[in-house]
Amino acid sequence: MRTCDECNGPFMPRNAGRPQRFCSAKCRNRYKMRVYRSENSEILNFQRRERAKARKSVRIQRACRNCGNLFDPKRENHYFCSNSCQIELSLKEKKKGSICRGCGVHFFPTWHTVRYCGDCRAETQRTGARSTESFRVFPPVLMECLNCGVEFPRRMKTSRYCSQLCGSDYRRKNLHLVNGTAEPEVFCPTCGAPFKKKSKTQKFCTPKCRGRFDSSSPEFRDRRLWRSYRLRLSDVQTVLKKQQNCCPICDRPFGNSKKSRGWVIDHDHSCCSGNKACGECNRGVICGGCNTMLGLGMDSASVVARAVGYLASGRRLERPDLTLSRCLICTTEFKPYRSTSKYCSKKCQGAAGRSRMKLETQASFEERACVHCGVLFLQKHTDQTFCSRDCTVRGWSGDRFQFSNYGTTKDVIEAELRSQGNKCRICRTKFSGRAKKGPHIDHDHGCCRSVPTCGACNRGIICGNCNGVLGMAEDSIVTLERAVGYLRSPVRLRSNDA
Repeated sequence: MRTCDECNGPFMPRNAGRPQRFCSAKCRNRYKMRVYRSENSEILNFQRRERAKARKSVRIQRACRNCGNLFDPKRENHYFCSNSCQIELSLKEKKKGSICRGCGVHFFPTWHTVRYCGDCRAETQRTGARSTESFRVFPPVLMECLNCGVEFPRRMKTSRYCSQLCGSDYRRKNLHLVNGTAEPEVFCPTCGAPFKKKSKTQKFCTPKCRGRFDSSSPEFRDRRLWRSYRLRLSDVQTVLKKQQNCCPICDRPFGNSKKSRGWVIDHDHSCCSGNKACGECNRGVICGGCNTMLGLGMDSASVVARAVGYLASGRRLERPDLTLSRCLICTTEFKPYRSTSKYCSKKCQGAAGRSRMKLETQASFEERACVHCGVLFLQKHTDQTFCSRDCTVRGWSGDRFQFSNYGTTKDVIEAELRSQGNKCRICRTKFSGRAKKGPHIDHDHGCCRSVPTCGACNRGIICGNCNGVLGMAEDSIVTLERAVGYLRSPVRLRSNDA
């Protein structure tokens, strides 16, 4: 080990060659530079002073590259009188473009050989004119500045001010006109104080008023009803009194706790398809749940009537014969809702997982064939039926639906689809995709509130929209019959002010 002559750090020298004095090339160069400066300090200081004098003598007044004013530069590469001039010139250079040889308007050419803007190019082709020595064919276009009234040659087709100062001054003076509102002052809906808008969407004078605004106030609801449905709040209150504050379809009282329990205005979408109605197609005041039900049923009385017949038929899908299984943990017999179920409950399944973690072995896992591709693989857990993720996606998620959650088999579902012609049993539309128009297994929620089901309450295969209709009606035939009469009724809700 040796010590570096520069940093005094220990290092391992090489075995051959001259004796090594430095640990690295950086320390060697630093040592040589320090020795050179100490031996030639007077000469170096003299040269440094002479260079400083030469720079000061050369540093005379310069003209700013942007505004042209003379200024004293502080260094050799100082070309602007201020930082604002430097920023302004950089912004100008970013938007270079070109000047039209015909009218002098600034434009952005599509190619470097284009010399005229679109209007002048069409004019020269029509008249056959040629550019002169001053590159001016047509007289310059003069415009009057919106702020100061001075005429100036138009540099761009959208120019309205003679300078940037005039543009900023005009926008500051006429803020309400620039932001798109014609009235100089508007009134805050919370406090009623007049204020000037700073944007097109501003409705309140301060954020505090926006936070205190109550959207359920009578004034706001009356204005919103008239804007959307041409109805007044007093008209709706009269209808609510006649209905005893209950929905005419499901006969449930209106409430504000949930969106499906609050009242909404229902209108005929065959007349006005959007969220706003003309005022002549308002059918009545119903709850949000029934309004969603009519929307999923496409406002069709025949579809809802077929849903009534579907519920009244009492049909059930064929239930496959499922043998009883014995739980691997508690050894109790249970009816599996999946073909691979090995535990009677989640509790036993968790206990099995904890026991496998304690054993830290796969001795209890068996080698079995993949359900999709048939390849033999060693299980990672006792419920594994596919050898890989790809086989899981193709063999399980690729099916039309997870039939195992409904206590049935794939053969039963495919036979039912063939008997229906791959169409919904209620609305008769062909299944497509896996969402609202895709096939869904419908079951009686009076027997099993949620999946997995027992398999004995599966009624049939319908589309997602019709399944939503039955869910919103809570599988009630009375509610659906009232919805049919409501849709077929010619009564319309109109305002006295319309």
